[in-house]
Amino acid sequence: FFGKNFTIFAMNLLVWLFLVRISLKQFLLSVPAFVGLVTENLLGGEYFTYPTGIHIKYPWEIARIEKYFSLELITVPFIEDFVSLDGGVVRVRGSFRYRADFDNLVQYAQIAESTIVIGFSNLVKRLITSEISKRSADQARRQTDDIKKMIEQLYIEEDSKPKLTSKDEKSFGVQFEDFTLADVGYDEETQNILTTDFNRNVLARATG
Repeated sequence: FFGKNFTIFAMNLLVWLFLVRISLKQFLLSVPAFVGLVTENLLGGEYFTYPTGIHIKYPWEIARIEKYFSLELITVPFIEDFVSLDGGVVRVRGSFRYRADFDNLVQYAQIAESTIVIGFSNLVKRLITSEISKRSADQARRQTDDIKKMIEQLYIEEDSKPKLTSKDEKSFGVQFEDFTLADVGYDEETQNILTTDFNRNVLARATG
């Protein structure tokens, strides 16, 4: 008799635990570290954001796996050729970084990552073009640090003046972190010409 009652009790307990687990999944959210979540209200169409941690939600809120967004920095490298003041071509290598803005995560969720990358890439290229076009190719190569500082002055906020990137940041739902200018050198064709001329001069001095 006791064994039969215990079996019934155990089965009822398992059913109860199963139902509780299902119920909790309807009301609880778990968001990993350095991640933000955007949920959608199926009744009214509103969106809600959740930071890292355990949260209570309405059962009619939908949390899709693709709406979990990393809040860590995203680094985008680039290599681009630019025309200098004297008509030379210089090749610039660098990168820029941005991160999803949790306070504007709903906007970020509606923008394709490729759109953000293209938008900031075009901005960075415009800034570099404005500086390279003021210098000869040789000056551009020797003044890498100066070029970087001039560009930083345009996008870093100072004295409460709006940043050049503020409009893009708001429309993309991100925070622009920084821009790194790793190297300014000649493009491959120009480099080959210079190398050939250098070798020719060395040979001429050696046989002269």
